[in-house]
Amino acid sequence: MWYLKKKFKNRHKILEVLVKQLAPHYETENVNIYDELLLINDISNTSKIAKQKVIGQIDYLLHYKEISVLWSEGVPKYNVTAKGTISYYDEKYLDQGGKIFRQYWWELIKGSISLIAIIISVSTFVVNMISTSKNNQGIEEIKTELHVIKKEIQLQKTNLKQVSQKTTKISNK
Repeated sequence: MWYLKKKFKNRHKILEVLVKQLAPHYETENVNIYDELLLINDISNTSKIAKQKVIGQIDYLLHYKEISVLWSEGVPKYNVTAKGTISYYDEKYLDQGGKIFRQYWWELIKGSISLIAIIISVSTFVVNMISTSKNNQGIEEIKTELHVIKKEIQLQKTNLKQVSQKTTKISNK
């Protein structure tokens, strides 16, 4: 759970505190539900979450109707709803936090793989350019040598022709 953002753990912990406040009374008849409602300070102390963070998460949980509020003499008291109880036992917020964590790392891995692929592509291109340049230089050297060899062959042919002509002249005499 070290990998979860605090907000997901805090939501789960707040629901846990409220669920556990009511749990002993599930099978009791004639329970005064008002006696089981908790103040923000009670939730903060029991959950060991800072009061300001509890207030922020309370607003979120109220918005999604996972907890309810009852005002008495200007003081809000909180209770878990059926939806909130289900969210707690299903570990909804722990699952959400885990999913976001996995998505974050998956995106990071995909981005890293893309970056590595680009680096490999550029490196391969540069190596191929250098190799092609060396090969072209080698080809030019071979062409020059071939041209020199062709001239030498031409010269040898010419010399051979002259020798052949001289030999023919001498043998004709």
